[in-house]
Amino acid sequence: MAQTDIRNEILKDIQNLPSEKLVDLQNYVRNLKEKKSADRINKMMNFAGSWSDMSDEDYQSFLQEIVQRRRVEGRARGETSAD
Repeated sequence: MAQTDIRNEILKDIQNLPSEKLVDLQNYVRNLKEKKSADRINKMMNFAGSWSDMSDEDYQSFLQEIVQRRRVEGRARGETSAD
């Protein structure tokens, strides 16, 4: 079933929903949005501490390489640097 068909069916269901159930539906939809946001945060946090076992010297080298690559890529795109 296509997304537009699903949306239309959901809208029809909402239109036929008793008024006293609308608050429950709204809470459910908001909960879905919050869960999606929380899932996204959890995925990002999986990377937290990824470099914790790296020596300070290796970490500084890693950061310098990233800065250098960003400068080169910026120049390739015609961007200018403020530093």
